[in-house]
Amino acid sequence: MAKMQRDIRPVRLRLELISDYLSSDEKVLLKRYGESSSGDRITREVLIPSDMTLHALHYALQKLFGWQNSHLRQFNLPEEVYQKLTQGTVKGWSDLVGVLFQPPV
Repeated sequence: MAKMQRDIRPVRLRLELISDYLSSDEKVLLKRYGESSSGDRITREVLIPSDMTLHALHYALQKLFGWQNSHLRQFNLPEEVYQKLTQGTVKGWSDLVGVLFQPPV
């Protein structure tokens, strides 16, 4: 029996954290250590595999921004993306639990 090949493609993400409420000292730190030219935002660009779980993406984001797993997290999908992924059914959603909607270990 032949194994089915999955169509795994790279996905390019551009992540930007912006804050209008930073002190001048915090902006200096972002410029120095966060590779921020303006001091009010940090930008990261990364390629991830299209089959990456949200849990793994969370871990990658932690590393990309230098966090130590102390931040709360929440992922929101646009409604049209959610409907496409789940086909608008509970079964469609349950088929993805453990793949895309994986809880933390």
